[in-house]
Amino acid sequence: MTYFKVSAIGVLPLADIFVTSFHVLSTNSLTQVHTAANTEWSTFWSAITTHMPIGTVLKEVKTVELNGTNGKQAFSQTTAHNTPGTGVAPDVSQQCCILVSLRTASAAKGGHGRQYLPAPVSGSTTGNGQLSTAAQTAINAAYDTMVSNLGPTYQLVVLHGGFHRKPDGSVEYLPLTHDAVTSSRVRDVLGTQRRRTNRILVNYTS
Repeated sequence: MTYFKVSAIGVLPLADIFVTSFHVLSTNSLTQVHTAANTEWSTFWSAITTHMPIGTVLKEVKTVELNGTNGKQAFSQTTAHNTPGTGVAPDVSQQCCILVSLRTASAAKGGHGRQYLPAPVSGSTTGNGQLSTAAQTAINAAYDTMVSNLGPTYQLVVLHGGFHRKPDGSVEYLPLTHDAVTSSRVRDVLGTQRRRTNRILVNYTS
């Protein structure tokens, strides 16, 4: 069994970059995993484009095979895309994000994961800034479909382990383990990804 990291990469309305990822466990080859993941992510993205700004564009899907000994990236495959959102402006601030909670059978603190999607258009939110029930339901259904279609052959997992910095500054490697994702939940309160505004040219007025 091999772990893979699947990333969707794209451009945000103010020209910064978004990267959103999940992990997969499979006995299949990198090519097979990438083909399946790219197909399912493309279907998922198409299902939620009405909630995404026109300026938010999916540019590529990348699958990385992780080395089972040290957890580092070993091999990768990439498929180019150019699929913009179709939502009607105005847009929500791009440092906001839609939060998907990944659920597993584990009740431990590390038994769940998160994935951060780009910010929606204002029309997909309520008057108080929360994600609307219709948008929340649609995005959650599309994500659950992706999870169901990928697993168990390409099982989504919450990955544990990897390189960690200890209090003394040294780095240790913990072997990779996982909990299988059983379902997803989309939160109605938007999250924040401040690094998604790192490359924006800021202007001031006084």
